[in-house]
Formats: sequence, C-alpha cells, structure tokens
Amino acid sequence: MCHANCKNVKVGCNKKCPCDCADDCPATYYHPVCGVDGKQYKSKCHADCKNVKVGCYKKCPCDCADDCPATYYHPVCGVDGKQYKSKCHADCKNVKIGCNKQCPCDCTDGCHGSYYHPVCGVDGKTYKSKCHLDCKKVSECPKIKRPVCGRDEKTYDTKCDAKCANVDVHCNGHCPCDCVKMKCQTVVKNPVCGINNRTYDSKCHAMCAKVSIQCLTNCPCSCEADCLDKKAGLVCGADGHVYTSECYAKCSNNAVECKGNCPCSPCNERCVKTGIKVCGADKKTHESKCHAECKGTTVQCTGECPCDPCSHCGEGGPKVCGPYGKIYTNECFAKCSGKRYFPCPSYNGGHKRY
Repeated sequence: MCHANCKNVKVGCNKKCPCDCADDCPATYYHPVCGVDGKQYKSKCHADCKNVKVGCYKKCPCDCADDCPATYYHPVCGVDGKQYKSKCHADCKNVKIGCNKQCPCDCTDGCHGSYYHPVCGVDGKTYKSKCHLDCKKVSECPKIKRPVCGRDEKTYDTKCDAKCANVDVHCNGHCPCDCVKMKCQTVVKNPVCGINNRTYDSKCHAMCAKVSIQCLTNCPCSCEADCLDKKAGLVCGADGHVYTSECYAKCSNNAVECKGNCPCSPCNERCVKTGIKVCGADKKTHESKCHAECKGTTVQCTGECPCDPCSHCGEGGPKVCGPYGKIYTNECFAKCSGKRYFPCPSYNGGHKRY
C-alpha cells in the first residue's frame, strides 16, 4: 500500500490484482440475501456486485410471500379455512379467498356487499338481498298476494310482509277495515234472510249490516224456514202427526194436541215431566208423581222400579238388635230384613248403651 501511495495510486483492493467489485463491500457486514438466480449472497452489496437482483432478504430459498409488503396487514380468510396476512400471501399459496376478513367466514360474505335489494323472510326479518336470505336458510314471503290491512292503516301483500314491517294485522283484505272484514272472514257461508228481505252470507254479515234476521235461509222466507231458529221439542198435532216443534205444527195449520209423541193421553196434557221418575204400586216406572197418580196408582218409591224393600222405613225410632251383634236403625228395618230381632240390652256402669 506504501508503494502505491508513493506512486499516487489509490488502492483498488487489498489483494493481488485483479480486484473484484465485492472487495468494495464491508468485509464484516453479513446480512444474507437470496438472488433471483437462486444463489445466496453475503449481503445486497455482494449481489449487486454480480448484477443479480435480490429475490428476498434472507437465506435461500425464497418464498413467494417474500414479495408481499412486510408491513402490510389486511387479514383474509382462505377457502381452506386458514387465515393469511393479506391477499398477496393467500395468492402466493394459490389459495382462493373465502372472505376479506379474519377467519371464520360467514356465508353472507359470499353475497355482494354493495348490492341492496331487501327481501322479507317468513321469520318476520328483512334481509339485504335474496343471497343473504338463502344464506340463513330462511324462506321468502309468499309471492301470491293475500292482502291484509295493518294497524297502521296500510295494505300489505301478505301477513308475512306486515310482520316484516313489525305491524300487527288489523283485518284481512285491503284497507280500510270494516265490520265484515274484521269479524266475518272466517265465518262459514250460511245464508240468512233479513227483515229487509235481503239475503246475507251469514248471521255475522247481517249483524254487521245491523239487520235483524227473518229466517235462516235465502230470501224470501217460508213458514218452515222461519222455524229453523225456533226451540225444538216434539209435539203431537191435532191431525195425529208428530212434529219436531210447535212452530212446524202451526205451519201445517194444526193445533198442538199435546207435547211429546202421539197419541196424546190426559196425563201428558196435565202432567209435566220433572225429571224425577217414581215407581208406582203397579210396579211400573212413571215420569213423575203426577203421572203415577194420573194412572191411578200410588208412589211406592222415588226412582225407577224395582224399589228397595226397605225404602218406606224412616230413620227414627229405637234401635233393635239381631243375631250375631247386628243392630238395626229401628224395628221397621229389622222386619224388612226378615231376620229375628229383639230389644237391645242396656247396661249401666260405663258399659255401652244402644
């Protein structure tokens, strides 16, 4: 070096010629890089010296992810369910992006984010699009229109649409609501004739029109039709025929001879069925005490025949005793039983008395 200085020549490298450009790189500096030629160099300086571009700033081999910006972090979730630092890192692994966010992905991530075409689901919720609806496996409101009127006095295509709008249904059909829509929609059609001689679909429709009902058929009314809403009860007409009610008998221009089946009897005309049957001395069951007496017999007991043989015995009277310690309420019950009986013994001194 001294001799070179004497000649005013700068030192190119501290070795025998020829010099290498790498001799200009710091000898102590070590930061390995991998060139695009697949070779490893001590530093970028050494790679530049060989006119080789740096593939990555680490030992060989390079990874494609090394081309991605190191400081860039925008996580994505791949279709393989793995999370990557960025789209670049996912592309490097030849993995398609499932969604542009951290894992896991939601099925709605596959729906176009900016697309907004709201649809209503049968669960009463509004979704951004049909894609979002299908993703949640919810059915769309029916396309067939069955209008309803909401409490907000607006008409909706279906009950489902009203539900999506968080509005209760006021009545079926278009707004505004009226008595028929609110009360008669579910009523079975059963024509009636009003006192104005107009036929209505049902009693409900007549009531909504504030019209009294003349008969339970189409107008015009007939006598028989007028009997449909009258109280039923068999009667015997003067012509000897049985009618289902007094009204039908009158419609046939027949007076009622008696209530019940034909033929009539004086007892049926005079006596009323009380619902309390009796058993007569003639061993027959009669509709009431009046019917029994009308037939010329006395009441043996209340209820249907046969009677209890001891039913005529009262509860009063001194008790009597029978064989084997049997005690009867009174002498009547003892006689009725047909058993031998005798006065019950009476004891003093704290013993039992009957």
